[in-house]
Amino acid sequence: MAVPPIFLIPQEWTASQPAMAGWPMGRILLVDDEPGTLRSIASRLEADGNELWQGHMEKALELMSSHTFDAILTEQTLMDGGGLKILSAARESDPSVSVVFLTPEVGSAAAAIHEGAFDFLAKPSAPDVVLLAARRACEHTLLRRKNLLLESIVEHSPSEYEIYGETAAMREVRQSVSYVGPTNSPVLITGESGTGKEVVARAVHRHSLRVNKPLLSVNCSGMYADSLEHRLFGDHAPAKRGLLEAANQGTIYLKGIEALSLAAQERLVPGLTQGRLSGTTRTDVRLIASSHCVLEERVKEGSFRRDLLQALDVVHIHLPPLRERKADIGLLCTFFSQRTASKLGLKPRNVSSEAMAKIQSYNFPGNVNELRNLIERAYMLATEGEIGPDELLVQSDGGRQSGDVTTPEVPAAVIPEPSQSFDLLGLLKEAEQVLIRRTLESTGGSQAEAARRMGISRSLLSYKINKYGIRMA
Repeated sequence: MAVPPIFLIPQEWTASQPAMAGWPMGRILLVDDEPGTLRSIASRLEADGNELWQGHMEKALELMSSHTFDAILTEQTLMDGGGLKILSAARESDPSVSVVFLTPEVGSAAAAIHEGAFDFLAKPSAPDVVLLAARRACEHTLLRRKNLLLESIVEHSPSEYEIYGETAAMREVRQSVSYVGPTNSPVLITGESGTGKEVVARAVHRHSLRVNKPLLSVNCSGMYADSLEHRLFGDHAPAKRGLLEAANQGTIYLKGIEALSLAAQERLVPGLTQGRLSGTTRTDVRLIASSHCVLEERVKEGSFRRDLLQALDVVHIHLPPLRERKADIGLLCTFFSQRTASKLGLKPRNVSSEAMAKIQSYNFPGNVNELRNLIERAYMLATEGEIGPDELLVQSDGGRQSGDVTTPEVPAAVIPEPSQSFDLLGLLKEAEQVLIRRTLESTGGSQAEAARRMGISRSLLSYKINKYGIRMA
């Protein structure tokens, strides 16, 4: 069965299309000789819906090192050396950006084109003429970036990034990724644990114009609040910058954003509304966040900021649980079987009709990740022939043969009489220690399995074991 790849950027996505609501037609840098000389041109470009930066050469060079532009219009000339500096800086910061010269030295036009300029205009030129040149430059930049993006897609292994599924819900997910990818819009991805939120986040980055820039992934639920905030924002020392600053011009993916403290959420809001993601430092970072929670409920509870949710929820991609798209199970089984066989150097195994009927009746609380684990485990039990029902450790009633989620009882000795005064925090710590010990005993000391059963990260469990001095015989 052929596995369909994720949709690529649609051919109709060009700079000549109307801008998405709230987004500029183009990001343009104007480099002037003297302040105010390009005032009428700047006004015309802004009236056309472009996002504009303007400054002298030194300021422009600084901006190019920290921002991404679709076109650069400069009054600097090749004769005075300023034009070469602009071209050189543009090639270094972003080889795809188009540079247009506004110069009275028409004789140097050929040299400018030879050095890599996209176009030149005789100075002075009417604002409308400059506007048309700027539009062409932005469109040319976008086309060059598309070509670079497609080349990068061909070079990468597709199985690492593809989103599989033929159901209407998954086709909609793929379409959303292909359309939002080339924008700078923040993206919020929601869905139950194991539905593939990180795969979608990486697909968004892969379809973006930042594909050749860093993608930093942070598991917010795997760290304590203070250390997470410090890791994201760093401090004022240059040698201790945070991940948000380190991801400049790239993308940062915050997995489990509901775990962010309110203080960290407050610091994150200016980044989405004002472009300040790290203290007072302006950074050009695209933010992708995911959550398995209903964040609106967290807002009502007071544990999540409404302004952050509103800033994040520009584009919302929701992943359905596997039990709601069982028509995709056969396709996913084929993919996971082929991938597992490739890793082990074995011939791919088909899933028998009996085994398929068995897993089709299962509800998969662990979603796609659980299905992947089942197929991989089947290869551990046998390496050839069809995968039979006995190799898939699920039950037809929808429950797993082992590892069912239960709520363990807290020993009665730990629970005081409600009529008495008691130390609640102390009792909670004592109960936590008892439950950790019992879970470790039931797993034979396996911390990985104990962490899975308790629904916490392996690193957090290790921290608690050391904190309480828990030792297994």
